[in-house]
Amino acid sequence: MPKLTDELMQETLGAHLYDGEALKHWAFGIKQPSIMLMVPLFALAILPGVIATQMLTKNYLIGLTDKRLIVLQIKSIGNVELKALTEYALDEFKSSPGQL
Repeated sequence: MPKLTDELMQETLGAHLYDGEALKHWAFGIKQPSIMLMVPLFALAILPGVIATQMLTKNYLIGLTDKRLIVLQIKSIGNVELKALTEYALDEFKSSPGQL
């Protein structure tokens, strides 16, 4: 697995930044299919379980700028080809200093 570096994230997320926008923070996330789906497939046979898990696993790069939250769904950490892009303006989020 390639090492995630600030330079790689600047390059990948930088293509989706507006002029004057700066990337403050970034993260990488993986969403795997439910274990209730994986167990029967692995019980059926190892190969179908591995293939289904690979096909159903989603990889994300998340970037926080001074204006937006950017969520990129990519093919894999080694292949950052864009599958989907979602963005949220920071003024859409509400916060309060109250108790949790």
